Amino acid sequence: MSTVAAALATWATTTAAQSGRKALASLVALVRKRFRTRAEARDVLEGVLAKPAEPSRTAALAELLQQETERDPDFARQVRLLWETARHEADTQAALANSVHGNVTGTVVQARDVHGGIVIGRE
Repeated sequence: MSTVAAALATWATTTAAQSGRKALASLVALVRKRFRTRAEARDVLEGVLAKPAEPSRTAALAELLQQETERDPDFARQVRLLWETARHEADTQAALANSVHGNVTGTVVQARDVHGGIVIGRE
């Protein structure tokens, strides 16, 4: 549930989320509906969506999601289905090749998974 909470925290701002935007938006709607009558839980979710860069908020949401999915297997299935759909959409989009067309002046870098630094030019 930590990964799901982190995805919810960044769903509107990350490039990966753009690919799975529809499924992630549905996941946000599902969680909002679940927490709509519980002010404290709703505030945690809305706090994460408003300030996604705060790990303590994401951890609190992960804990709430864990509790809810353990309590309600149907909710757990819905969360996992939407999460897998979003991941699949993002993976499908990420598998597409980027290309550069036309005249290019300067440096062009296209990368997917970079582990370590990239240095262009001289330091």
